Amino acid sequence: MVINEKMLHDDLYEIMLKQVKEDLQEGLFDDHLLTLWNMSSKLRHLNEEQLMDLWVKYRVNYEIQKLYSNQPEMFGGFKKINGEENVDKVLSMGGLFLTFHYGHDRFIPITLADKLNGTDKYLHRILDEDELSNDKKYSKWKGIYHQHNIEDIVVDDISTDSKVNNRISKKDSLIFYLDGKLGFDDPYKSIDVKFLSTSVSIPTSIFRVAVKFHKPVCLLISETDANGDAILTAYEPLWIHDDNIEENAKIIYQLFENKFLQRPESWRKWDQLTSEIKCQQLKKIDRKPDVVNRWGTRGFNFRSGKIYEIAHS
Repeated sequence: MVINEKMLHDDLYEIMLKQVKEDLQEGLFDDHLLTLWNMSSKLRHLNEEQLMDLWVKYRVNYEIQKLYSNQPEMFGGFKKINGEENVDKVLSMGGLFLTFHYGHDRFIPITLADKLNGTDKYLHRILDEDELSNDKKYSKWKGIYHQHNIEDIVVDDISTDSKVNNRISKKDSLIFYLDGKLGFDDPYKSIDVKFLSTSVSIPTSIFRVAVKFHKPVCLLISETDANGDAILTAYEPLWIHDDNIEENAKIIYQLFENKFLQRPESWRKWDQLTSEIKCQQLKKIDRKPDVVNRWGTRGFNFRSGKIYEIAHS
């Protein structure tokens, strides 16, 4: 059975709004507190009311994506592929697809692989250990990817991994997540790009694969339109060279940010904690913050955007 996602979203919104109000009165569990703080600190243009609306939508989206993770047959597929010719071009050449943990991203590889039916080409997901471990929580997905002839390849060093080199040499296509942990163990120096008004460090090894094998790179972003339909957007392929890796990385992140800001609740990595959060937790204050955890030991203020440990006398 395929669900009507917009109807489900609207129903869940009212339920989640009530839950969020209760949580704010009782105090948030630490994982929720840090996730909400992450949103507040990255989206400084939002006022308190807008932020709380976003928090409710994020919680609703989380439940919908969890439903799809456990029962993928309930997803009705992408209603439309914007730039479908870009997908076809890169698949025909055996190139690289880049995406983020955003929207209905789990279904992107299936959509790509189905286009390769009846050919001698295949699609490979290049993953880190954390990504594979997370996938194992949902029993149906291994069989689904196998059914669609999608191979998972777990790598440490992308630049020297023989499986990656072998598959791309055969003109197969690879898909990578840019907002995971993949590539940071490689010897190449990371680069900094602007994302949500902050500087984000990203590895260059994924881009260097494209340079080494002279392959096009296509950014894919899953989004949801006003009708609640899933849409996949494929951007024009980029040709990357040694001297324009940083330039193209900035282009990709800017394109993602443009889509991201339309529906920031669709990003599944808001709960990804950083050393920045841990550092700011150390400060002591005497007055109660706007939002606190369930034990009253930690909280943050909307205006300052800082998270604190609460001093008790």
